[in-house]
Amino acid sequence: MRTKADLIQQLETYRLSHMSAQGRTQPARSEKLMVAWIFHDNHLEGRSFNPIEVQAALRREDSQHPSYVRPLLEDVRAYERAIELMCEWSVEGPQGLTLARLKALHKQLTQYEPKEGARFRLNSPVHRDYHQEICAHGQVSRLLSDLYQEALAFNPATQDAVSFAAYLHHKLMHIYPFRRMPGALARLFTNHFLMAHGYPPVIIPSHERGEYYDALAAHDHQPLAKQLYRATWRMLEILPAGEGSGGRRARKVS
Repeated sequence: MRTKADLIQQLETYRLSHMSAQGRTQPARSEKLMVAWIFHDNHLEGRSFNPIEVQAALRREDSQHPSYVRPLLEDVRAYERAIELMCEWSVEGPQGLTLARLKALHKQLTQYEPKEGARFRLNSPVHRDYHQEICAHGQVSRLLSDLYQEALAFNPATQDAVSFAAYLHHKLMHIYPFRRMPGALARLFTNHFLMAHGYPPVIIPSHERGEYYDALAAHDHQPLAKQLYRATWRMLEILPAGEGSGGRRARKVS
């Protein structure tokens, strides 16, 4: 039976294998991993890209598909670029976690909606994709600043990275800084935090969407932490310790 202690031990093995005198290394991003990442992450948002379409977008096979599909392929590549940016920044370590980068990620995610990119919400909308409690819009800037200070104070030697990542994710969704794509942004931010400390990214599978929404609506981050623990086990099986940016190709993602 796998325990939390087993997970923490394996995470530390992974983290140490991805640290060097030059800093962190990025995990290998095979096509299978990227297809799964984009597919599941977007299905959590209700955006129905299928794996074949995601694969076609990543391979730049637009000419093989009808013209009406091509805007969707562009959306996939916009998301791919957001993941690439987050992975590139993570190599810088925790100091690369900045509010400016959160805004840059949001601009990338909403590049076809330029009026939405990196613009803090100006009200507290009732009709939202997620239904957890959110702070008053006037508190967004202060609470985001507090969140980043907490993220920078994280100590991997004394704190549980997965639980802390769930805490940050849950809190960012409570802050709900932007009207568009807040969940996608929160998941990218969470993976930026994990990878900046040398840990693997996590992918929440789309079939756990209901559980994920319920976890975000919970009063604390513990339900979300349980979900991230499972996701982390899966990623450790996909990205074994020692596999850096030049490592072997990832195995299947379920």
